[in-house]
Amino acid sequence: MEYKYHFITTSGTSVHVNPIHAGPAPNRDAVQNSFVVTTATGSPIQIDVIFPTPPIVTDALKTRAGISFDSAREDLAILSLLSEIDNSPNLFQEKQPSYEILADAPTLLKSLHRGKISDRDMRRYIVRKVYAHYSRTTLREPVTFEQVDFWITGANDTDFFRNIQVLVEEDYLRIVRGHLDVRGTAKLVREFEKYGAAKEDAIAQQDYEAILKNYSVLNSYADPLKLEHRRYTSAITPHELISVFRAIAPLVENLLRDLLKVRGSAREFSSIGPMISELQQRNLGSVGLYSQLNHILKFSRDLAEHGIDISEPVLRIACENAFELVPQIASLFP
Repeated sequence: MEYKYHFITTSGTSVHVNPIHAGPAPNRDAVQNSFVVTTATGSPIQIDVIFPTPPIVTDALKTRAGISFDSAREDLAILSLLSEIDNSPNLFQEKQPSYEILADAPTLLKSLHRGKISDRDMRRYIVRKVYAHYSRTTLREPVTFEQVDFWITGANDTDFFRNIQVLVEEDYLRIVRGHLDVRGTAKLVREFEKYGAAKEDAIAQQDYEAILKNYSVLNSYADPLKLEHRRYTSAITPHELISVFRAIAPLVENLLRDLLKVRGSAREFSSIGPMISELQQRNLGSVGLYSQLNHILKFSRDLAEHGIDISEPVLRIACENAFELVPQIASLFP
């Protein structure tokens, strides 16, 4: 299938979307938008986004977000499914042909008013989207950052332009039309394939080791983490990157298990999925943390199914996410 839309979530998941239906939801006071959705390494799934009681949704969006529901409905449906892909461990727990998302007024407003990601994370988002666009087209084809990107990141056009300017000055981007229409350079392609980001925004070995020293809870984890990060920074083949991910993912899982135990959970957790749900119930961590953990969960399943067929840039994003999760989890210990 040729997909109409392509997106990158803040955790680095590449999502391909094709609309297949928009209209009343059967036997409900609701409307729905339906899509066939796949990620870079997953199987297609139908996702139905249900908007219950449309007059209530319309009024809430107009008064509290200044948005016309009728004109923005498809974009809002896509935002809802991207948020679900990033934040819900249930979406990928079992293979299923379809999945339903309830996008009521409070849920939509929460997605629209999410916290803004950091400038560094925004530059990583920009580079990932530009590289993903290049991988489907050519370096000469521009990509535009628009409203959906603002909603995904919690940012505005000024935030994007400021970070685009930095990447232009560093020779990763060229502005080709308006200030948010850009194309990548050969430098961006080379460094993204080597680092999973612009080099200046990737975690260097020295920086990572310094970060680990800030958390005493990581003392027992420090040596294997340092070893795997050295392996990661010197890896040049997909086989090496897969090996690093398979080594680092259990460390992240064990650290997360330790955190929940220290925070008073008596449950026995067999995988990351239930631990994400526990974090959310206890209000531990942020949406960004849940997104990165969910990325690790999904990627582990994709790796088991597809292995060496996964591209090197996708592997680098997965490894980078895993390494970044360690200090984030450590900071939540009392």
